[in-house]
Amino acid sequence: MFLYENFNSHTESNHQTLKSQINDSRQRMKNNAQKIKTNQTPRDYFLLTVNWMINKDHPRKRGQDEDSMQQEWIKYIRSIDSQEVKLDSHKYETTEYFVQKMKKIRKTIKKADFSKKIKYKKRIRDIINENIKNIKSELKVRIVKQLENLLEECEYNFICGNTKLETEFINKVKLIMNENECYDAENNTLLKILSLGREISQYSQTFTQHVIGKKLGSKQEFNLQRMNIISPNSIIDIHQFVSLINSLVKLNDCFINQNFMKNITYIMINRPQEMTHFVKNYILDTFDEYSDYDIKIFENKMGMSMEEISDLIIDYLSALLYSFSYNGKQITPQDILDLFCH
Repeated sequence: MFLYENFNSHTESNHQTLKSQINDSRQRMKNNAQKIKTNQTPRDYFLLTVNWMINKDHPRKRGQDEDSMQQEWIKYIRSIDSQEVKLDSHKYETTEYFVQKMKKIRKTIKKADFSKKIKYKKRIRDIINENIKNIKSELKVRIVKQLENLLEECEYNFICGNTKLETEFINKVKLIMNENECYDAENNTLLKILSLGREISQYSQTFTQHVIGKKLGSKQEFNLQRMNIISPNSIIDIHQFVSLINSLVKLNDCFINQNFMKNITYIMINRPQEMTHFVKNYILDTFDEYSDYDIKIFENKMGMSMEEISDLIIDYLSALLYSFSYNGKQITPQDILDLFCH
């Protein structure tokens, strides 16, 4: 009995030690992720500005001045260098091309059925039916309808991450409850409704980025954005991943070569369990011939060791492969090419 208890105690101790080591390792990686510099290009600023203009006059808002918006688009596109931001208008006049693209972006967003995608109308009914009991059925129906309208506003009135707007949202929910003789809604119920509003706002912003990327971005930009969206659990995002890869290429312009692309493509598609070993060894072996002095200068500039860089790259690729698998999809050679060749 003593041996059994001692064994269990020892096993539990090892488990806690391992858990602590994993947590420490991830925290170090998060700290290193903050050191990665992602310099924004004129192209990045262009897409950010387009995103801002679309959200400022969101297509799902009512009663907008289309002519005023169009004049703003024209003024903006004439103030920038279309070649510098890589706006490929082909044979079309740049201003007209940009205006037509903006109209298509707005039309796509306006036609999208967010309530069908997120199912927030059904979910708010479920929340009210499960948590609000002691009121008349007709009042409950009225509460649901008014909350549906309030949640619809979250498609363009982005409450997520905005404390002021979240507070206003909660106050509106409370007002709806009180006006319909529901005076004892629990905080847990209010938080569920707030969480749903946040989710709608987040989805709307992500959807807008997706549409802009598809209408104005290159195929590679669109694909990278798509992969970034489906892989939210990695420590670094796609921009930081690309920055790390480009830093290694700058140190050694042969870092991404034909042989590497052939091997990494085969492994990520056919033998994903070998990816960690391959990537770590490839990075460390590639720069093994460099002098300690050169490596130290590079590591000081990056703020992390070569091994720590490889760990962040591996973490992103692992999270991406897991997300593909979880969603029942397979990463493609084009996906891998877009990840490494910029």
